[in-house]
Amino acid sequence: MVSDSSPSPKVLIVGGGPTGLTLALTLNRLGVPVRIVERAKARSDKSRALGVHAGTLELFDALFGTEISSTMIAAGVGSAQFLVWLLAFA
Repeated sequence: MVSDSSPSPKVLIVGGGPTGLTLALTLNRLGVPVRIVERAKARSDKSRALGVHAGTLELFDALFGTEISSTMIAAGVGSAQFLVWLLAFA
């Protein structure tokens, strides 16, 4: 999938995941033309993320206002704890 926000991009962003799209949106708002290239041929309805950290929500608030983070919090499931098991393979 290829997405152009300008006929003459100044920045190439490889990957249309959350980081690439956030960077593209931020640069676009600053007037910097970007091109996003993504290996996947179609959008996915799956996520590889286990959660959204407080720091990510704070960044979204600073960049885009509180609407995005408020919507994410309302749609999400809160957790006071998160346990991760790490397995080591020899």
